[in-house]
Amino acid sequence: MEPYEHLILKYLQGTLSEAERETFESWLNQSDEHRKRVNDFRSVWKASAGQEKNIDFQTEQEWTKLQASLNREMDTESVVDLNPKSYVLRIAAAISFLVVSSFVLYMVVFRSHEIVHETADQTLHVVLPDSSEVWLNEKSRLAYADDFTDSRNLRLEGEGFFEVKSVAEKPFVIHADEVQIQVLGTSFNVKAYDEEMQAEVFVVTGKVSFSTTDKNSSIVLTPGTNGIFNKKDRTMVSETEADQNIMAWKDKRLVFRKTPLWEVVKTLERYFKTDIRIKNEKLLICRFTSEFNDPTLQEVIETLSVALDLKVEYQSNSYALDGEGCNTN
Repeated sequence: MEPYEHLILKYLQGTLSEAERETFESWLNQSDEHRKRVNDFRSVWKASAGQEKNIDFQTEQEWTKLQASLNREMDTESVVDLNPKSYVLRIAAAISFLVVSSFVLYMVVFRSHEIVHETADQTLHVVLPDSSEVWLNEKSRLAYADDFTDSRNLRLEGEGFFEVKSVAEKPFVIHADEVQIQVLGTSFNVKAYDEEMQAEVFVVTGKVSFSTTDKNSSIVLTPGTNGIFNKKDRTMVSETEADQNIMAWKDKRLVFRKTPLWEVVKTLERYFKTDIRIKNEKLLICRFTSEFNDPTLQEVIETLSVALDLKVEYQSNSYALDGEGCNTN
């Protein structure tokens, strides 16, 4: 493997040293091609997750064999110019090799492991070893070492709300895609799905340091503010007027205060995972005020139709709204 491939694999494992992390981040930021290669590795890495469970390592003889193969790997130079298909195979082979080597190292030498919590189509409440609490949204993953109370470092993929217990001189650090969040004790929401073009942090209580992993951009967020990192242009900003339904996924509560219908529809589509179409564009500026506790989509649609005098059509698992429009007073 080439040097950068070793660094990518260690990055995916979360085992980079501080010096290695600086080297890796410098290489990563050199070009879009480097970022694409990391994404390629990440895709294959996720697809190969769990392979180590099928490997039976019983004696230290296995570790000896692995060491020998490692030495052969380091002594052999490749002179083959790989085409795209073999490049993917090379990634897969490299990852499989690291899965085996890492698991043997884990079993024979360190005897430590990573604790992982994952969600599919449900949310999950997790109490961490330091008594901090996390609520994971759907399709999210949280991972940390079993010695978490010593370092308080986690990796998040997806979205989670954190209530962090204050521990003097032990910062609580979340690594999420291209950003990291550091606190001592506070409550905040982190949204950082790999497939989305931005990462967000919304602070409920306390102060949060929100920065890129390369530390080139960093802001401090206070209660009621939302920090947003744009992955494309790598800008980081804070907003004091955050979406009032940003915590709806956790609290099961929707709040609208003279909210334009276009924004109401956007919130409902995200919350209920459905499509809602507005037939008359004049309706988009109509404003809606109401509150719902653990609502159903039908309940909200019926309230909307009465409040704004709308006609509702149900079409193939989606809704269409129509009406005369309204004034902005």
